[in-house]
Amino acid sequence: MDFNLPTINSLYTDFLANMKDRDLAIAQGLDPAVVTANNPQNGFIRWRSANLYWEKYDAGNSSWAPLAASYAINITGTVNKVSFTAPANAATINISNNKVFAVAANLTLSGTDGKTITFGNTMQFNGVDGAVYTLPAASGNLSARDLAESFSNTKTFSDGMLVLAGASNGTAQIKAAAGANAALVFTLPAANGTLAILEKEGQLVSGGATITSKSLSTGNITVDCGARALQYVTNGGNFTITAPAADGSCILLVTNNASAGAISFTGFSVGSGTGDSLTTTNGHKFSLSIWRVNAVSGYRIAAHQ
Repeated sequence: MDFNLPTINSLYTDFLANMKDRDLAIAQGLDPAVVTANNPQNGFIRWRSANLYWEKYDAGNSSWAPLAASYAINITGTVNKVSFTAPANAATINISNNKVFAVAANLTLSGTDGKTITFGNTMQFNGVDGAVYTLPAASGNLSARDLAESFSNTKTFSDGMLVLAGASNGTAQIKAAAGANAALVFTLPAANGTLAILEKEGQLVSGGATITSKSLSTGNITVDCGARALQYVTNGGNFTITAPAADGSCILLVTNNASAGAISFTGFSVGSGTGDSLTTTNGHKFSLSIWRVNAVSGYRIAAHQ
């Protein structure tokens, strides 16, 4: 088929034959297996059945080249009862020779490019439709829940709770604080022992502990015995000590500096006997035993000079 024909000089009988040949060649997709296209025009597109791809003619180079490196082809429908949904971008499914990929229930695989799952032997996934199993985003070994294993890195539980089965029955639950917005760290002791429970009465404490005293800013303070059992503040001028808002007890050490002033107390239920007298002498120190029991607050003063 010569695409330079017909011309103005072509006979009428040839004109009809040329047009018919052109229509036939186009209908056959200019496939070189069945059509010999002479003098194609720049930009012509043809189907190459021998290689199963489309080509485009470049008149500048007088050659045919692949129309595109890849094609976005959407397939809607079924093939032998299997439905296909076209991906948003190019995708490839490779199955090696003589291998079988069998799915007996719904299966969805998602993750990050470049990740590989290696099966050393047969592996089965059993479950119900809708169940989701998410593999880690980094290389590593999967854990088997019924085997004794060692973990070499940090494990995070998204629901904030770790449940430990008891030796015979029952469970113990370890749960993170609600609304925690930071990485909380709890360090267990380096010796065997029994953990104490804040809400449980009648626990026996046979060990001991030391306390790092809490420093308070100079000025008015509201005592918080829950902040620490031992606290200290500098008397740098007149200030007020307000009774605790919750039951508890603590000792507050007051140290006078050169600007020490009078200390006022508010919210306490005390009589005239509150212990030693306070002074404003520079360097003097006083320990205040402060408590609140059933919403009743009191204090006693002990001078250190």
